[in-house]
Amino acid sequence: MPRNYNLHMNKLLICLISLCLISQIAFSQSVRGLRFNGYSSGYASVTSYDGVIANEAFTSAFEFIGKNINVPNWKMSVELVSPFRSLDGKILSPEYISFIPKKTVSRGSYPNPLPSITDIIGNNFEIPLINGVLVPKSNVPLEMNANWNSYYGMELKFDLRVQGGEYLTELRGKEFVGALNFKAYHVNGQLIESYLTVYIIRVNDNLTGTPSQVDKFSISFSPEVVNGVLEYNTAASYFNRNSVIYNNALTVNSNKNYKITVKTSSPNFVSTTDLNRTIPVGVVYMKLSNATNTSNSLPLSNNVTTLLNGSSSDFNISQIYDIEYFTTGGTDFINALPEDAMSATSSVETYATTLEFTITAP
Repeated sequence: MPRNYNLHMNKLLICLISLCLISQIAFSQSVRGLRFNGYSSGYASVTSYDGVIANEAFTSAFEFIGKNINVPNWKMSVELVSPFRSLDGKILSPEYISFIPKKTVSRGSYPNPLPSITDIIGNNFEIPLINGVLVPKSNVPLEMNANWNSYYGMELKFDLRVQGGEYLTELRGKEFVGALNFKAYHVNGQLIESYLTVYIIRVNDNLTGTPSQVDKFSISFSPEVVNGVLEYNTAASYFNRNSVIYNNALTVNSNKNYKITVKTSSPNFVSTTDLNRTIPVGVVYMKLSNATNTSNSLPLSNNVTTLLNGSSSDFNISQIYDIEYFTTGGTDFINALPEDAMSATSSVETYATTLEFTITAP
């Protein structure tokens, strides 16, 4: 967060946060008696070069007994703490493993109504294990308001995908054992609870089908762009073009041509101190660029938008992009702000959203 200066007008901050690296902003406290636990189905068997999707491989659950609970914007992550390793030392790389959000299941009278897993996450996109962020910021709070002590119980179920491909040839006839640590957090980063589970992936000696080249994609962000900030502290910054550029901010690795899309998790930037104060995300534009490829300048949107198409054939050669965020200023920008946003008596105010980047084949 930039340093605050004494100004004659309110200082406005617009925060831009990537899906892969989520900011810890805000205002939640621990809740006594809230539990987080889970279990796995134990193992998955790979019988084909197409790979496998293990149905409901992992289940995580929140539990609470009491009258009232309200935990907004909670998060959930998974970390591979012990690699999937065979007895002879072979490693099944986590880049071939991903999670697929499946569904929610109620364990009691609450939550009521039961939110879907798509309601909670905002999508049901496949989540690479190397990403590790299962719920970047929940759209639905852990909430219960009862007249007497009641039981709150909600399960989140995830399928596990082991990607198919030629790499499976050298892993045939082996059993890979790994350990994963699941964690739940309050929005401010405070740990709710964690649990450890062991999982086994077996690759059959005789695989059906024909091995094919695996599409390999990777997208990562520099530490500096984790919490992107557009700062407004002069009249010119409101009325004229105002921008911030993060150099070498986004790194792409791919063994084929690729497409990068982006969407915001909600239609608005939301004040971190008053959830009723918002700014439409479309007032902010973004652009990717490097020496050989530059995207169009596109307004942020709550809909999936293609930001850039790139060419590649070698996964080991990184393509690194600068990210620019900017507003154009003028009447349209001013009119999109809350009425008192530029008041001389207002305090510093921060508005935030989450950006979700996806890399796929074109």
